[in-house]
Amino acid sequence: MNNNCDCICDDAFRRLPVIEDSSGLCLGHADASEPELEANARMEKLIFNKEKFLETDFGKALKKCVTDFDAALTACSKHYIGSDEYHLEQKNADVLLGQWWVYQLAMQQFYGLWLYFTRTDKYFGVCTGDEAFWLFKIERVIK
Repeated sequence: MNNNCDCICDDAFRRLPVIEDSSGLCLGHADASEPELEANARMEKLIFNKEKFLETDFGKALKKCVTDFDAALTACSKHYIGSDEYHLEQKNADVLLGQWWVYQLAMQQFYGLWLYFTRTDKYFGVCTGDEAFWLFKIERVIK
């Protein structure tokens, strides 16, 4: 089968699909004026709006994950290391940490933001490494 692009892909065992516009070119040689390629280029330049982001399902789920992770770490500290209760809370914290890592990577991929989970006795939240930008910061109620 010849893709009519006169390149190495003509003799390839596994060929790329032909573009539907009947140009006969393989996808590897698509013209840059193709609409889907322009859309992909725009995807690389997403503009981040903190308020709008936190209103999205993704933003709400990220905030819930971080809040639950902080609560799980606090629950771990209430039990003796090695106890059954501690191991149960630690397992929960480990799952939430894995979820946070996925959120962290997604934020870096889509927005170019490296955000970190941080916590102290007075607050916890998500911010940049130098704490110059906060996605959100939750002050603790000290009893």
